[in-house]
Amino acid sequence: MKPSDKKPGLGPTTFRINRRDFMKLSGIGVGAALSPGLVGCATEVGPTLKSGSLGRVFAISAKRPQDFLELRFEFIGLKLDTAKENLVKNGDGPFAIIVHFPSQHIQEETIFEEQPLPAYYPPVVQTVLSGPSRVVFTVPENFTPIPYNLDGLLTALKDLRLSVAATALPKDPNAAPLGDGSGLVLTSQQQSQQLSTSTQLSLSRMGTSSGVSVGYAAAGSEPSISVNPGPPVAPEHTETAIELPYRLILSPNSHSGFTHAGSPVQSGNRVELWHSRLAVFDGGSLHEGSSYYRTLRAIWTRDNDNHANNPSNITFDEALDFGTRQHLVNQQANYTALIKPRPVDAKQLMLTSLGGYLDVRGEWEDDQLVSLWEHKTALGRDNFVKVAYNGYLYPCGHRATLVVITERKLKHPDQPHTAYLYKRCYIVCKEPIRHYPGECRDIPFEFLHVRQLVTPPLDECRVFDKPKQGETLPTPLPLLVKVDGKPYRFPVEVLDRNEHRHFFGMPMMWIPLDSGTGYAIEADGSNWNAAHIYANEKYGGESFNTVDIKGQRFGYAPEEEVDDTVFETRSMTFKAVSDGSNGHKPGFGPGLVQATVQVEAVRSLGGAGGLADVVYAAPYLSQAFTGSNAQGQVLLEATPPVDLSFSGNSKNSGGFIQPGIKITGLSRTKGPIGGDVNAFAAGQFNASSFFDQIDAYLFGCVSLKDIVASTGLEGAPTFATQALDVVGSVVRDAKQLVQLAGVLPISPPPVLTTIASGADAFTSINPSQLTPFFDDVDTLSLGGSTDGDVRLLKRVTADFQRTITDPGFNAALQAFKNAQELAKNQTVRLEWRPELKGDPFGFFEPHQPMRLSVEARAKDLPGKPAGVDLIAAIPDFNLNLLGNQATFMVLEFDRLQFRVVNGKKPEIDVIFKNIAFDGVLAFVRKLSEIIPLEGFSDPPNVDVTEEGLKAMFTLPLPNLAVGMFSLENMALSAGFHIPFFGPPMTVNFGFCSRESPFRLTVAMLGGGGFFGLTCSPNGMELLEASLEFGASLSVDFGVASGSISIMAGIYFAMGPKTAELTGYLRARGEVDVLGLISASIELYMELKYEFSSHKVTGKASIEIEVSVLCFSGTVKIKAERKFAGDNEDPTLAELMAPIGNYHPFTEYLNAFAA
Repeated sequence: MKPSDKKPGLGPTTFRINRRDFMKLSGIGVGAALSPGLVGCATEVGPTLKSGSLGRVFAISAKRPQDFLELRFEFIGLKLDTAKENLVKNGDGPFAIIVHFPSQHIQEETIFEEQPLPAYYPPVVQTVLSGPSRVVFTVPENFTPIPYNLDGLLTALKDLRLSVAATALPKDPNAAPLGDGSGLVLTSQQQSQQLSTSTQLSLSRMGTSSGVSVGYAAAGSEPSISVNPGPPVAPEHTETAIELPYRLILSPNSHSGFTHAGSPVQSGNRVELWHSRLAVFDGGSLHEGSSYYRTLRAIWTRDNDNHANNPSNITFDEALDFGTRQHLVNQQANYTALIKPRPVDAKQLMLTSLGGYLDVRGEWEDDQLVSLWEHKTALGRDNFVKVAYNGYLYPCGHRATLVVITERKLKHPDQPHTAYLYKRCYIVCKEPIRHYPGECRDIPFEFLHVRQLVTPPLDECRVFDKPKQGETLPTPLPLLVKVDGKPYRFPVEVLDRNEHRHFFGMPMMWIPLDSGTGYAIEADGSNWNAAHIYANEKYGGESFNTVDIKGQRFGYAPEEEVDDTVFETRSMTFKAVSDGSNGHKPGFGPGLVQATVQVEAVRSLGGAGGLADVVYAAPYLSQAFTGSNAQGQVLLEATPPVDLSFSGNSKNSGGFIQPGIKITGLSRTKGPIGGDVNAFAAGQFNASSFFDQIDAYLFGCVSLKDIVASTGLEGAPTFATQALDVVGSVVRDAKQLVQLAGVLPISPPPVLTTIASGADAFTSINPSQLTPFFDDVDTLSLGGSTDGDVRLLKRVTADFQRTITDPGFNAALQAFKNAQELAKNQTVRLEWRPELKGDPFGFFEPHQPMRLSVEARAKDLPGKPAGVDLIAAIPDFNLNLLGNQATFMVLEFDRLQFRVVNGKKPEIDVIFKNIAFDGVLAFVRKLSEIIPLEGFSDPPNVDVTEEGLKAMFTLPLPNLAVGMFSLENMALSAGFHIPFFGPPMTVNFGFCSRESPFRLTVAMLGGGGFFGLTCSPNGMELLEASLEFGASLSVDFGVASGSISIMAGIYFAMGPKTAELTGYLRARGEVDVLGLISASIELYMELKYEFSSHKVTGKASIEIEVSVLCFSGTVKIKAERKFAGDNEDPTLAELMAPIGNYHPFTEYLNAFAA
């Protein structure tokens, strides 16, 4: 096959081979060499250039066993003068010699250092062999004949310059590309000359005429041109292409050459391995020292070759992976990019038949993904590879670099001579402090300072996903910073919007910089929203954006009064939001998604935890505390709203008022607020929305949102928190030390716990008792997932120790004691006097505003012990128990008040004006005329339990006896029951009771009964009455006595849905003889009508008892019958009725037919 028939590329497909096989094959090749000279065939073959202008070529192979030389030479435009054994011209130029080298690199599987070693050891690592390399030397027009022997040929190559790709330019800060990719820019106009052969080869490939004049960049220097070669392309066959490392094609610039020995170098019995070293022409000769032109460029990657293996076939971790190779080429050879490509400095490049040596280092701008590449290779095996990737810490926006190091190490004691490639990675924060302007109101920090700039080794460091076929510039992926299996918490210091400093550990994600699209941050700082979506998909369950604030008091906005924007904070959740930087990178900062705060007013008044999940309210984000938010000054919005329910603690509640306020936000001036936060910000208070979506009732039945009138902010409930946060740094540090010690393998001493609690005992404890704790903190080691906590613990401990060992500490103790006292002096008050209106159903008819006053004290005050006082009062109102649907009973109240003072029993004060009966209860109107209404004022019989409050009053009436007529055991009673939970308030009235009925007798005839009524705002709950009548007769003859009685009665009971009517007859007789023999008989019959089922149930029983001396016996017989009234039981036809196309009765018959 002719070389011209080949596709441009670098040779055969890469195949997998291990190091041992590679050495074997190399030895076989060397051993098979026939002579130390040149071997092969001089037959001419077809031209290799597309134009054919480079003449005809022939190739030979060279093998020299003494120093393991194995090369293949390809001659372009040259021929062999057999008579003189020289290489001479073969037609017109250009002329070149191509030296082909065998594979120079073995890509070896890396082992992640932070992962445990595999069970099998030594591990069998996978390897893959790189393709061959070539160095192309240009031969000038006026060259002298080249000896056709190995020594002469190698010696001649040292004087020849290289033919390199158009993209393999040197560092040239003086020349700037102009025009399109084919344009030329002269660096000087002082002198012109014909282009060199190397330049002609490059321009020929670019399609540019070789008749170009160029100038000298400086006096005495080589002529140079500046071109815009365009994007990276695969090097041609006549251009130098060195595959070192695997699949990455390196090329020197045209100022370079190679130097080497012509003959074997021997020292004693040892022969040096033949090698060719990169050098730079200076003054016409090669020099190997440092030089401005001693550079290399990664001009291509064989991952993009059409015939190369799909990169996804490589399943093991590489020191330099597919994505990194692509970006290295882009940053060194893409002249269409906005940033000028920059080569790497080559400290060493040496090619041998057994593998290459490489020592390079390249650095790039912060606007490119790869900021650093160091690569050290010896004899084709990597020893050290370091790649740094630019990016940012998410969501804070600090510039940070992910550093990935692959290093060959001797680690396993059982294999002292085996060194594997181990990979580790860490993150370096390059921007410790970021400031966030005050206009970024959704960012709760003035600044954020990352106090640890270098992380411990990470658990993973995969920058690129598995490559896809045809992908040329892969997008890097975000990476959650994890150490020891947990998100790493960066120790940070922040200044909140109230200018308070805080310290905590903050998990973050590293997001790479990229000039492309996808999840990475764009060069202009945009596209971080896509990164957040990706993070949620991959790390959503790992709390990558939630920070534990550990209860620090956090200021969310500038304060107006002391601490009016400060809340004890448990946790914060962040995402990236615009940082208001006006185009400056990265353009985002830590926006607050949600915070869990302790609302002191809710905790103190409601008796619950008082925790609320809050976000910045929309009015604050748009207007701060001005404009449409100037009146309400809403700061935070609760998501979801929080219940402030006094009924949560029955001892603190007057059950007739169950506010159940729904806290929807927090205002700088009003504290907790309810209802629509946007309306509140604008100065509107809507009671309906304040109590919306919660069971907020008066008397357990009248919805507060229906009776509280909408007003301005002056009618809204006001929470006033008076607190002096005077506990100094000693207590704060002690509290933080206790919290940090709880997550670390260290126990805080009791002394420290006492100080953290603010107890008075601290003033009498010698601070030296904390010395063992300080020593334990000093011994804690850094690193691992707790590295941030350990660093923070050490810093806080140092501050704490410095404070208590200060010479003026004794004087500070008294001030601290006073601060402790003041810190306890915290009072929370709720004052609310809303205007009331009648409810839609007519149950509640108010005439004056309601009053709700609650005070919670954290310590004893003069005359007021620590605790909660509550007054809930409604003056001058009527309660229509059936509403406007019917006239039933109207309770007219002068005042209804519930008062709880800490340390005293609850006081209920109910003052009636009148009780009006009408409609179906008109018949009891006479009873109301004699009920003493003032008797309900405290103290009646008041019973307060966890279920509710009961108030009862019973008025005995005097007995009446006239001759044989007697009326006795009469009483009137009244009361009400206010449950703290569940059913509404009930009111009951009664004349006597079932347990104690009145008794009426006339001679031997008698009877009795009772009447009771229980009502609620929902209607009549129970109406019951009973009357009993009969006669009794008894005789006594001395030796014998006997009695007989017969009674008949009726009982009626009616509830909201059921009613019952019962009639009964009871007859009893007994006889007794001298107390020795007695007998009795009782007959009972009952008929009960059930209104719900329209059935009558009859019961009868007879009981006979006989007693003789000490023996007795009883016989009882019962019977029960039911008589159908309006029978409502379903018939068979109803049970078997068709249901659509389904006929159950037919199916029933078919079952028997079968």
